[in-house]
Amino acid sequence: MKQTILLLIALINFSCNAQESIIIEKQKINWDEYEGLYENFDEKKFSSKFHFLENVDMYEITYLSDGLKIQSFAAFPKTDGKHSPSASELEEAYSLIFHFLDNLKTKE
Repeated sequence: MKQTILLLIALINFSCNAQESIIIEKQKINWDEYEGLYENFDEKKFSSKFHFLENVDMYEITYLSDGLKIQSFAAFPKTDGKHSPSASELEEAYSLIFHFLDNLKTKE
């Protein structure tokens, strides 16, 4: 029995290879390009829907994974320490950002 378990663990260990990811580009999102996020753009005051953006830095990241070019977003808190937003806060934040990001960009 012990030999079977050890064999099973060894097989699982050798068959689970982590993918190697290579970051190609990491660019911080400049909220000033999205005037629609602000209640008062001149004072840089976010609207109530987007107030959480005052506390995070958000990046657009492009990386290679198994030969595929992947684009993603990552949010990092601006302050150190423990951060534990609720699941509903995270869901609301990401859905608002991803839904409106392209539509809110200031037209040049």
